Formats: sequence, C-alpha cells, structure tokens
Amino acid sequence: MVTVKPKLALPAGVLVFVACLAMAACLSSATQPARCETTGDEESQPEEVAPPVGTVSEDIFFAAGDLSVTGVIKKPEGAGPHPAIIFVHDGGAVGSEANGEAGRYAAIWERFLRQGYACVAWDAPGCGASKGSYDSERLFHHRADEVVAGIGFLKKRSDIDGSRIGLWGAGQAGYVMLIVAARKVDIEFVIAVGCPGEHSVLQGAYLIESQLLREGLSGEESSYYYDCYVGREYAQTYEEYLKYAEPLSKQPFVRDVLKWGNVLPREKFKPRQPASPALLDPAEYLEKITCPVLVIFGEKDTNLDVKQGVETYYRFLTRARNKDFDIVVIAGGDHSLFQTETGSIREQMAKIQAGEQKYVPEYLDVMEDWVRRFNVEMKK
Repeated sequence: MVTVKPKLALPAGVLVFVACLAMAACLSSATQPARCETTGDEESQPEEVAPPVGTVSEDIFFAAGDLSVTGVIKKPEGAGPHPAIIFVHDGGAVGSEANGEAGRYAAIWERFLRQGYACVAWDAPGCGASKGSYDSERLFHHRADEVVAGIGFLKKRSDIDGSRIGLWGAGQAGYVMLIVAARKVDIEFVIAVGCPGEHSVLQGAYLIESQLLREGLSGEESSYYYDCYVGREYAQTYEEYLKYAEPLSKQPFVRDVLKWGNVLPREKFKPRQPASPALLDPAEYLEKITCPVLVIFGEKDTNLDVKQGVETYYRFLTRARNKDFDIVVIAGGDHSLFQTETGSIREQMAKIQAGEQKYVPEYLDVMEDWVRRFNVEMKK
C-alpha cells in the first residue's frame, strides 16, 4: 500500500483524505447539498481582489488542429522564464475575458502569480475571437488535443519555463486534464477542483437526486428521477426513451431550473454509443497518471458525489503507483468552493444575483501552499 503524506500545513476547517479510504465514509452522499452546472460556474462572480503588483498581461493566439484559439496570459514582470498554469475551463461556451484576470479566476490567479507562475486562459471555440467547434463525438479528447497544443505553444516561448507547466481545472475540465496527463505529456502537475469521479450520466443523475431532496421531495421520489435520468440517457429505442424522458419533462425543478426536461422528437433521437463522451470513465485515465495531483472537493458540493470522487481518485491514483497526490475536502465549500450554507441551487442563484459569492479562504490557501513547494524543490 502506498502511503501518501500531506505536504502542507492545512488550516482549520480542512479535511484531508490520504492513505485511508475509511475516512471517506464520513461524507454521506445523503447529506451533501449542491449546485447545478447549468446555472453556470462560468456565470459566477468572484470576490474582488486588488491586482498583484508587478504583472504583465498579453493576448495570445495559437492553432490547435482545426481550432484557432485566442486567450490571455498574465505573468510576473521580468524576462523569466516563468513556470505557467493553464486554466482548463468547465463545460459550455466560456470566454477568457469572463474568467481570466478580471473574472472569476482573479483571486486564484493572484495567489499563483505571487508564487511566480504565469496564468493562461483562452476562449472556447465560438467565444471571443476563437474559431472552430469541438467534435461532440469526441468532446473531451478534442479538448485534450487543444490543451496539448496550448502546452506546445507555451514551450516555444522564451519567457515560459517549458519544463514547468501545470494544469488547473474545474468540473468537466477534470475529464480533459486526466486524458492529457494519461498521455504522459510533460506537465508539472494537475489541480482538479470539483471534478467528478464517475462519468457524466451518473454525475447528472446524482445532481438531480440530491437537488430534489433539497427541494423537499422524499428519498423514494428523488431516487425515481435518478432512475429516469439514467434510463433516458441509456435508452436504445425511442419508446424506451419516452418512458423516462416524459416524467423528467414534467418535474418542475428539472424542467424549469435545470432545463434538463426537453423531449427529443423521434427523428432526432439517437441511442447513446459506448464511446460517447458522456460515458467517459475517469478511472480509465487515473490509473495511468504519475505526475503530482491535487484534488479538491467542497464539503457541501452535491453537483457530484464527493464520497465517490474521493474513493475513485484515491483508489486509481494508488493503482497507478502515484506517490505524489493529495485529496482535500474543504468545509463549507460548494461545487466551486464558494462559501455556502446549503450548497443548493436556490442559494447559488440568490448569491449570484446579489453578487455575494466569495471563495472559502482555505481553498485559496491550500492551492497556494501546494504549488509553493515546487518552487522550493527547484531551489534545492
């Protein structure tokens, strides 16, 4: 058995899961409130932070196969070369302007910049000036190709240390980063925030069940809609599809809040294939990853099953004989590690509208402390 020891002094309120799966049992999936990804990590407004002194921002452009990618790099002043962190977006149409130095990543970028890291984000295809579109049949692999191209672009820059490029990502970005890391691309580390430990169909079903519980439905009722969602996504005939899709379309929260209640007409229905991106299993890639990994979950995240995520990351990184990973669950954090009382979508929407979302301070501390040690190791 590989024993993974904590590499940082953690502040109060942070739970660390290392070398002991039994600890994960305290995260009962029945008590975790959640956030819906359709309300958008990408719409969340960060806490205001003063920009760090001594930084330079620059627009970037690179080609990634059939994609033309635009974005921004923010780096410490000076010739460098600087280590760099690529911010891999969650799903959806995401622009670097909304999420970069002036957006929801601002507080995170400040922490990494003061540790000497350049921060990089780019526009998804169709956002900003980026052109092209992802192949829906190989969505996560296509996005991984884009990240690999971005790494290659940075390695050619004289102001970037090509041997020290890390990845940071949240939500669906987890699938993308695991594919990249499993390819043994030269990266310094991976930081995965609120990334599922199971494929998207099961994660979506969990989200529905957990939210409906918090809407006041009984366990039996919530479980029924879990089964409907899974049945709809796995349906092989249109009649089977309707059997599960119609109840979802009539459930008010699923239909009106999650916007997941649409019923496809017969001519647009296609049975989901085994190679569908929605069935990509993170475990298949985790067991191949040997670079340093920091995994962070919010204690009150019910967008995904935290207990299952902890167990999966631990089990399969251990199987990979990865001796350099930490799994951290932060008290009081939601799916995006914003401070929350319930983590429910109702609370999320209210805080977005009021502009009251603030990161749990320990979340920022944990990440900064974790990357600091790479600078220490480089000086040895």
